[in-house]
Amino acid sequence: MSSAERILIIDDDPGTCQTIGDVLELRGFAVETATAGQLALDALAARPVDAAILDIKLPDIPGLELMRTIKTSYPGIEIIVITGHASISNAIQAINGAAFAYLTKPFDMEHLMVVVDKALERKRLESELRESEERYRLVTEHIQDAILLLDLEGRVVFTNRRGEELTGYTEAEYRNRPIASFLTPEGAAEAGARINAAKSGRDVDPFFETELVRRDGSKIWVEANVANVQKDGQLMGRLAVIWPDASPCGTERRSACSAGAIGKSSASRYRRCRRTSGPSSQRPSRETVGVKPLSTRRSGSGRMVRSSTC
Repeated sequence: MSSAERILIIDDDPGTCQTIGDVLELRGFAVETATAGQLALDALAARPVDAAILDIKLPDIPGLELMRTIKTSYPGIEIIVITGHASISNAIQAINGAAFAYLTKPFDMEHLMVVVDKALERKRLESELRESEERYRLVTEHIQDAILLLDLEGRVVFTNRRGEELTGYTEAEYRNRPIASFLTPEGAAEAGARINAAKSGRDVDPFFETELVRRDGSKIWVEANVANVQKDGQLMGRLAVIWPDASPCGTERRSACSAGAIGKSSASRYRRCRRTSGPSSQRPSRETVGVKPLSTRRSGSGRMVRSSTC
């Protein structure tokens, strides 16, 4: 626990403020007290706190109304509601108003301390999560490829700005939609098979290529690199990095595929194209993914080249 953590006690009884305050100070917290709602708001305006212990019964502002005001102006403050006039209605309103806990007087002081510790722990975790998300978003928003985070069922949990630009969908429209809904039927079937394989623990080729269906109905060929996201050895989801496939050999191969005439001669022309033009989009060190698996082999010169079949 940090000594910087501050707690505001709001109760119309100075004795209650003093008693709770003494116990908190013995545990290393910085404590402020207020015996009225307006005094509490003045104290918050002067100096931020991490948590507040709030009595519902106050002389000037109803406690539940004050709680809503505090949560609106200072959403990061955890509020523990205490009252000597318990009722189901008040308890429901307190919880719906985002109070961390609701205690009735008389309460065990040790129990209150446990609740305070838990409230502050949640605040610390939420603060760390926000900082982590801000750093993550800062990185992803400056990457020129689309990034999609999928849950175990293949639903989109997160995408970056480039993902929005690539498909025409906003992040809000992406959220909780199956990745298959952004693909052609063939691509959707392959994506579903890969997701099921990953969930069952089988190895999945991370590299594939597919046609993506944009919001306006147009289609674009993309390459993708998909990796498992794990925590403590447990599969949590899949992370896809996607970019348009604009390579000359990709265009030649797709044209042949769409005509149904890839054959040996066309495949041979595609492999020669790969050897002379290099990896697509000037990505010499990146492996690519999509719905069509890519195989890797060595050319006569010793350079690694990739080939694909329809």
